[in-house]
Amino acid sequence: MPLYDLTEFLRLSSVLNYNLSAASLNRYNVLMFIMGEKKLDQDEKTDRNQKGIIMEALSYLFSAYSHKRRRLGPKAVLHPLRATALFTRGLDKLDLVDELDSLMREYADNLEFEKAAYIRDKIKEIMQIVK
Repeated sequence: MPLYDLTEFLRLSSVLNYNLSAASLNRYNVLMFIMGEKKLDQDEKTDRNQKGIIMEALSYLFSAYSHKRRRLGPKAVLHPLRATALFTRGLDKLDLVDELDSLMREYADNLEFEKAAYIRDKIKEIMQIVK
């Protein structure tokens, strides 16, 4: 697993913050920055379908964090995006469940237990459809 220094962390933060601050948020750009050149599956169709699921998760995450800002100004959604990007860069092979877990973990941790269970159940439903 590669190590990242503060310069890489700040570069990652600035690129994500720039994308989040755009007049029109492009989820696909955010997704591609998080994933880099890596694929979720070797089969093009499966890869595209799984990226679509992550795009839906990003939509939900952006909506859930839309009213939250951090004390210093950047949008609160920056943290789970940055954490997922760093996590993804350290993996040799991507997995849809790991990516969804990384994106949603902090948000789910801050929810009441019933709401978090609902989100986990929805992710499980999605995974059954994908299989």
